[in-house]
Amino acid sequence: MSVEFRRGRSADPSLNLTPLIDVIFQLLVFFMLTSTFSYPALQLDLPSAKAEAEAAVPQVFVLSLDGAGQLYLNRERVAEGELEADLRAAFAGVAQPIVHFRGDRDSAYQRFVALMQTVGEAGAAGFHLVHDPRSE
Repeated sequence: MSVEFRRGRSADPSLNLTPLIDVIFQLLVFFMLTSTFSYPALQLDLPSAKAEAEAAVPQVFVLSLDGAGQLYLNRERVAEGELEADLRAAFAGVAQPIVHFRGDRDSAYQRFVALMQTVGEAGAAGFHLVHDPRSE
């Protein structure tokens, strides 16, 4: 008696794409319909108004204090007693002057506060601190 082993046909490996196409078609219809309703259907004649041509760009001035205590305004050495007058002269004709302060890490805090007050009295619109972004 002989035994025969039949090898069954393996199913053809295929992927049925019909449900996937149906889902994609439904998503396409959904987005097409919702995109048409994103703006109101009410047509309005909106009023117009004149706008400023361009907002004034603030001019930036750099005030530096080195480790020896010397002051610099835009790389020009300035005496501390003349700082306010020099700032007022530099700010003349500038709409919104902004001062960027660059100070040595060993500078005294009292000196920094005094400089900040002087800059404010000279008419600066802003006072920003510049620091080294690298952490130690």
